[in-house]
Amino acid sequence: MQVKLQRELTVWRQIQLSRFPALRNELLLDDGHVAPETEPLLLPSTFTKPTRTALGLNDLVDIELELRKGQAHDALAALRIAIKTFNANLQFKVAFVHHQRANTRAQAYLRTLQHEKKDATARYQRAYTALLHLGFSPEDKSLQPLHDNQLWMKDVSKTAQMGDSRKEDPWFWTVGRPSGLTPLEETEWSVESESLSTDLLNHLMRPPVDRVKWFRDRAARDRAREEKEILDEEFRRTVVSFTQMADVWLKLAKDSQRRGFSSYAHEKSDMYCLLASGCQKDWEAAHEAAAVLAKEMSGGDSQDGTFRWLCRLICLWTLQFLQLVRLKCMICRPKVYQA
Repeated sequence: MQVKLQRELTVWRQIQLSRFPALRNELLLDDGHVAPETEPLLLPSTFTKPTRTALGLNDLVDIELELRKGQAHDALAALRIAIKTFNANLQFKVAFVHHQRANTRAQAYLRTLQHEKKDATARYQRAYTALLHLGFSPEDKSLQPLHDNQLWMKDVSKTAQMGDSRKEDPWFWTVGRPSGLTPLEETEWSVESESLSTDLLNHLMRPPVDRVKWFRDRAARDRAREEKEILDEEFRRTVVSFTQMADVWLKLAKDSQRRGFSSYAHEKSDMYCLLASGCQKDWEAAHEAAAVLAKEMSGGDSQDGTFRWLCRLICLWTLQFLQLVRLKCMICRPKVYQA
């Protein structure tokens, strides 16, 4: 295997040096002591921006950038498959595997699946690091840093429980697709069109898992949208209620013949005017914050460059903003007693 890799690397070096002679000075002169699997390919991401300019590699930056993005998405696809395979086998072990010998073998297989998750994570981290070296913006939400504590997903084999919608899956389960795709590429970029593993278990298990996850996320999104509409209406009614109470107290102030009563009524009218104004401002601020969040999550792209799961996240965050503001208004709203 090493001999074959060494031959391919030799051909690669000849083509590379024929087009970029300045790279000859960057090669390691170790007389063949460097193992072929550890020898650097001297891609643009290997060098800093000034060095790339000096070596004449700037024209290759955009090419490698696109290739690295594809590599990162492929690694995320492999990671999602590895996580689902691990979860399915873990559930099978808990339910059907008994006695020491069978448990030992099952645990060894689970360790193998755990290594597959780590290998996919390592491939993504290498691609993401190369992207950053090539000028990829860390603020771009389409690809983000991946940590070891994010290698999980919610269990779709169990019925939905109360509070599940508040527990968000890691970001790579809702990663957006790149913009500017052709219609054919947009069709291929879907949950069930990713390359299936040759493993029969993955082939049989993966589509139902994706379907269940998609329908659950859509249901959570619909509930969040409904709650947002309810909160919007509550905001509107709260503002109308404060305004009406201000008018009522103002009318009482005008009708009263006693200066003490009139002064008190004017004070209550002003208080309700301030509450109505503050509630209206907080309502508008909540919508502005939700709009900013939606733009950040979609990467600022006007096209439909995200999965439909992102709609659920946007609605949930909007829901949280509106809940905080509504709570503030309910606390500040005074009680009115009729004589």
